[in-house]
Amino acid sequence: MLLAASAVAAAAAPAVPFATDLRSYATESARSAAPLVLFFTLPDCAYCHTVRHSYLAPLVRGEGGRRYVVREIVIDSQRKVAGLDGKAATHRALAQRFGVRFGPTVLFVDGVGKALAPPLVGGDTAGMYGAYLDARLAEASGRLANAVK
Repeated sequence: MLLAASAVAAAAAPAVPFATDLRSYATESARSAAPLVLFFTLPDCAYCHTVRHSYLAPLVRGEGGRRYVVREIVIDSQRKVAGLDGKAATHRALAQRFGVRFGPTVLFVDGVGKALAPPLVGGDTAGMYGAYLDARLAEASGRLANAVK
């Protein structure tokens, strides 16, 4: 019975959690010396669905040996969120603050929102998305490591 309940709970958990408190995520990312990964989406976006489930959910689960803090932000949503400064905002306001207009867009930032690698804009149309994502994560992680030295 417990096994069935945990399987249901795992199935109900979102592949990539929605952002609710960027400051706490930044703290969590800093503890693991990893960039904060912000995933900007649009409702009913097929490319967003693919990026979410095929590329970012494995990062959330720690597949590949490293777990990243990845949070989804819906570009046109009024969903409430605390920003990196701790102040109340909406997903839409965060998209505007980061200059994001298209989904999917993935940003790699530090604890104050500074970009650590170029944004990854668009979906996997050429079968190279995984390589592009890995390169951005490596660049962002490298910049974080250099900033600590």
